[in-house]
Amino acid sequence: MHKTTEKSLEKSIEKWIATRPDDVVYEHREGYYSYDIVCSAYSKGLKDGEAKGEARFEERLKEQIREKYFDKAQESIKAINELIDNINKSTQKKPSKIFMEHSIEKTAYILLYDETLFQDDTFVDEIYKLSAPIETKFFKEGELNVQISFMDDNEDTNYKLLASDGYTFGYDFAKGETIHFE
Repeated sequence: MHKTTEKSLEKSIEKWIATRPDDVVYEHREGYYSYDIVCSAYSKGLKDGEAKGEARFEERLKEQIREKYFDKAQESIKAINELIDNINKSTQKKPSKIFMEHSIEKTAYILLYDETLFQDDTFVDEIYKLSAPIETKFFKEGELNVQISFMDDNEDTNYKLLASDGYTFGYDFAKGETIHFE
């Protein structure tokens, strides 16, 4: 995988993140927003809220949530680019596709490889050894919960099923383009 492919992947993810509908961006776990979003919004909203009312507070809260959503996506792009760089340096076996699920709480990636590679235990050990430190590093540095999984890619792989599981971004490395699920 070349730097141009990584840039293309990065641009594709950024475009996808920027076009996420509000209901996806503002989704929160079990009816709660994270404390940092609420505290920051409260402080700013307190100053603005008295003069402009509750509507402005809600608008600022949504702006901050969208910013946090985008910031977390940017961090996850750094994580996946680092993993892809490490894969490129250590093995000739490259992923065929990547799928992404993203929310403020976590980002999950699934990298697809030719199914025959999973018959080689050395390969499986190697890619997991490359991914685990990335997950740990980005969690410690930026409190980013990034989960990286691997899956075999074959003619029976159902990409629409992956999308229904929340992996609504897909990228085909061979074609250098976003996968559309329609």
